[in-house]
Amino acid sequence: VVLHGTGGIGKTQLALQYVYRHKEAYSSVFWINAANYTAIGRLLDMTGKLNAAGKFTVQEPTDEQHIVGAVKQWLAAKENNKWLLVIDNLDDLESFDLSDYIPQCCHGTVIITSRRPNCVHRRRGVEVSQMQGSEAEMLLVQS
Repeated sequence: VVLHGTGGIGKTQLALQYVYRHKEAYSSVFWINAANYTAIGRLLDMTGKLNAAGKFTVQEPTDEQHIVGAVKQWLAAKENNKWLLVIDNLDDLESFDLSDYIPQCCHGTVIITSRRPNCVHRRRGVEVSQMQGSEAEMLLVQS
């Protein structure tokens, strides 16, 4: 799912709240802040998290293609029954094509936050807009 809307509207907080409430339903949860990394940096960060969790080993990855293949293979493996990947602040669509990095499989979940509505591309999009005072109050009461 892609949560899109103007900056500061609450997309990241919405994704964070989802992770907080549903983290037990996933075998692995990854959060990548896309605003702070190049494409290769995002993958190196994810590879490091997988290595640290003892779930994945990459022997001295030297090129982007090797890293992309290894991460994509790990995500696609059937024994990784249910993972959650949150890609926060994915606004630079020109340098990061999701289909190159995330496998098409049914056992993982991807949540993307972006200011750009065209980030949706073959994913369900949800526009996050400003709440009215009564809506915000109701949300806080339910939290």
